[in-house]
Amino acid sequence: MQNIEKLQNWLVEKGLAGMVIYSSDEYLNEYTPPSARRLCWATAFSGSVGQAVILQDKAALFIDGRYTTQAHQQADAEKIEVRSLGQNAVPAWLKTQVAAGQKIAVDPRLHTGAEVDALSGALEACGASLETLDDNPVDQLWHDRPAPEREPVEIYGLQFSGMSSEEKRRQLGEALKDKGLSAYMVSAPEELAWLLNVRGKDLPATPVCQSYALMEAGGDVYWFLDESRISEAQRQQLDSGITLVDPENVTAFLKQHFASSKLEGAVGINQARTPSHLHHLLEDIAGASHCNALEVNKACKNTVELDGARNAQHIDGIAMIKFLAWLENAVDQFELTELDVAQKVTEFRSASSAFEDISFTPISASGPNAALAHYSVTEESNRVINESNMFLLDSGGQYKGGTTDITRTLSLGTASDFQKRCFTLVLKGHIALATARFPKGTTGSQVDVLARQYLWQEGLDYGHGTGHGVGSYLSVHEGPASISMRPIPEPLRAGMIMSNEPGYYLEGEFGIRIENLVIVKEADAEGFLEFETITEVPLDPGLIEPSLLSDTDIAWLKAYHQRVKNRFTEELDADERRWLSQKVEFFMGL
Repeated sequence: MQNIEKLQNWLVEKGLAGMVIYSSDEYLNEYTPPSARRLCWATAFSGSVGQAVILQDKAALFIDGRYTTQAHQQADAEKIEVRSLGQNAVPAWLKTQVAAGQKIAVDPRLHTGAEVDALSGALEACGASLETLDDNPVDQLWHDRPAPEREPVEIYGLQFSGMSSEEKRRQLGEALKDKGLSAYMVSAPEELAWLLNVRGKDLPATPVCQSYALMEAGGDVYWFLDESRISEAQRQQLDSGITLVDPENVTAFLKQHFASSKLEGAVGINQARTPSHLHHLLEDIAGASHCNALEVNKACKNTVELDGARNAQHIDGIAMIKFLAWLENAVDQFELTELDVAQKVTEFRSASSAFEDISFTPISASGPNAALAHYSVTEESNRVINESNMFLLDSGGQYKGGTTDITRTLSLGTASDFQKRCFTLVLKGHIALATARFPKGTTGSQVDVLARQYLWQEGLDYGHGTGHGVGSYLSVHEGPASISMRPIPEPLRAGMIMSNEPGYYLEGEFGIRIENLVIVKEADAEGFLEFETITEVPLDPGLIEPSLLSDTDIAWLKAYHQRVKNRFTEELDADERRWLSQKVEFFMGL
């Protein structure tokens, strides 16, 4: 019996019309551990993002465009309809499927309060209702479910964090008091990791420990962590004011604590990262209000964190240059697949003793696969990269002190005039953003046009954001700011690390993306900010059309590539130095 049939039998037994299952876990992480991949267990779809509705006699799986082929390959077409994942796609579809009096189940630990409210509202409009579950049936039916990840905690020293937990809590406490809040519920693992100066290995590619904490405005923290996960010596290294609480007792503790304490004021939460059951519990016992002060503080790196980021980029740059030199030689000798290259780039990073992990699964995409902006290679979709004249690799590493993310598009043969034109238009937009100067208070949506302008002039565009925040040995995708067409109100602030990654994708043909990381910093002009590019890896001359470049473009390319050569020459062998010199010479000759 397939897993979906087991779940449908359970629905019949419980008298429920259906159940909603998202790919999220109890901490609403972007990347989930094996023990939390309930959507994959139910539908066989293994992509990182998806949503499903399982009804007694049918099911629908909602995925975005990058997973269309994969979803059709993995999900049973006779039992599961694959649909597009748009805004409110699941609530809208439910309205067409349910009848008055029916109940749809949901696990409130795995959805935000807004998501649960949207589902409830859609059902109420049909005369149906939402039933929140205390126990998830998938956990009961998944007999070979991996054990939840509970790795030992790691203390993250001041040489990397640059600021004590006490000082971070003092700053957050002042922000809470200014907003009239009594406490903050730390529900996102990377927020907790930054606030307490700890890291862990509970998640793939993101060095966090899965746990919650409550921080009072006075600075005291109640950390819901099993004592077995932290040694006595490590506990002595924690800053004062941190009390461990049994993680199985979160709900009871919060109820008792707010009933007996003298805390006055609502609790701050990050609405996008607080599970519905915690959101509604805090709303009931104290009041809950959205607060992104911790997220902003975490995003604005201090000088130690910025130096750590630059150092991580240097280590990563060595690995990438060595890898690219190897790849250019290997494509002429071997038949390489996308999976081969994804594995090889990780091997080059692993050669450094500073390497801790990848920061996400590499996007290794050849030809038409690269036209899917967030393509994820599988055994079924794997292509020989030599069979196409263009290849895109988006990858990154985790290092103590910094997280990296870089995309390079390469010509493996002779690129067409149109491909070169498209690449150069993308490059011009990348340079325009990299060299931008803008007043404080500017948001990412206000500068996004700089990266798109040259594509727009020729009726071209790309369907993803231009930039996302990057953590400090934490999540490769970090809020609250972003650079995109979406009108996110959070301004770009000094100390933020953002990606600069415009692109262009021609369906069924090829994809282009150029990504460097940049630091938002104070400009010489008072009241203005600008970007410092910290990724230092050469671009591919084989994709550039020089006639499209302005004097400003050429000056930036010369300065950038001369800096790369100066930074890395002594750390490469003779063949690698020769390879790098050839790339740099092209740009010096523009």
